[in-house]
Amino acid sequence: MSESKIKHVNTALKVNSYELKRIQARIEDNNRSIKKYLKSNTSIENKTEIEDLLSFNRFLFQKQREKQVEKLNLETTFKSLLLTEIDNEQEWIEEERKMDCFRLTLNKSIDFNINHPYFNDSMFLSDLISEFERREDFEACKALSS
Repeated sequence: MSESKIKHVNTALKVNSYELKRIQARIEDNNRSIKKYLKSNTSIENKTEIEDLLSFNRFLFQKQREKQVEKLNLETTFKSLLLTEIDNEQEWIEEERKMDCFRLTLNKSIDFNINHPYFNDSMFLSDLISEFERREDFEACKALSS
């Protein structure tokens, strides 16, 4: 689920970056045109063109600011999703490690003592005792209870 969200946000970031580049290119084109008009004969027609280009640049600057804010929000979301994914992965790894220890302890491949990684985990101990009871291994239950 979050992998598809990550892809979606990443795609939105790419689109946003493309749009920002297009806006910047258009602003630069307008600025070149303004300079060209300023160097040429300053007729009323040129002044109108310059005013139109300046007005359009103001509009583009506003759109650019909006896209930059959108980019920051998308980057924040992207980072948050990645951190969540990393946390979920770490939880899954820890859960797998715990299950491996549980199986090894049940098979008596490792002793449940002070050196056991889950020695202080009361839920682990409770689950272990329950499983030994289910298997009717009462000697193991007694050893764990003392």
